[in-house]
Amino acid sequence: MAKLIEVANASADIPFAVVGSEAILRFEKGWPDGLAKAQLLALIDRVKQQVSVPVTTAEPWHVWRDHPDLAAAVDLLFVNVHPCWEGQGVDTAVSWVGQRYAELRQRYPTKRIVVSETGWPTCGSAQGAAAPSIANQERFLTELLAWPKGRGSSSTTPWPHMPTSPWVSLRSLLPNYCTASTARQRQHKGTAGKRSSNGSSPCFLSSPSTC
Repeated sequence: MAKLIEVANASADIPFAVVGSEAILRFEKGWPDGLAKAQLLALIDRVKQQVSVPVTTAEPWHVWRDHPDLAAAVDLLFVNVHPCWEGQGVDTAVSWVGQRYAELRQRYPTKRIVVSETGWPTCGSAQGAAAPSIANQERFLTELLAWPKGRGSSSTTPWPHMPTSPWVSLRSLLPNYCTASTARQRQHKGTAGKRSSNGSSPCFLSSPSTC
């Protein structure tokens, strides 16, 4: 936390501070590196008192839905939405992401909501109707990139830094296991991504280490 606070206060280029990633999900699942909600809330409060930028944490959509006190504690919601891991076929994947976003928008109408992670794997085992493949990832990304344009003004888009390159350009920039956001980070920030153990899924506004 000390380093996060230091970095957030040291640069005018830091738009917000993210305290942890899926800490409550990990705690509820009994996975390593989880935190009880009370612990996470205490850390969020500590950071908010020492930085001037908005503060949040990243959690799957259903954690935000089920924990309104967590939503109340942050300045914006960082929402991980992975249709493939929830068995959604590629035909309905983007609309499913939109439905989860709309559900949270209705539940928390005064909060800014950002899709912090979403994507589609290129390989691995099928999850229900979700079939991992390069072709399906291409389709998901293409439809996802078009989704905010169909929602009206850019001021309402669920991510402030959406990759703008067409799929073919994204694919040419990096291997298939990397992500669209990592490609953008490489172009603009020189940040290298890491290989994913699950075949990878694109992350928007997410640490490259999760990709």
